[in-house]
Amino acid sequence: MLASAYLHADETPIKVLNKDKNNGVHRGYYWVYQESRGREWPSGILENFNGYLQTDGYTVYEAFDKSSQITVEY
Repeated sequence: MLASAYLHADETPIKVLNKDKNNGVHRGYYWVYQESRGREWPSGILENFNGYLQTDGYTVYEAFDKSSQITVEY
């Protein structure tokens, strides 16, 4: 995947069962390649990527705006 010149990154919301919440669920995010929505995950995984990265505009991807290797498309 990282050898490609084009990637799309986006999180997908899902309902997660949680008995400690009032309605028994909370909103989670399904990210296949990451453990959280934090900035450190895309930075580490994409550190050697060279190409176009299309995202939904989530703020963690703004760090790549200054990259000479990655062109971010929102």
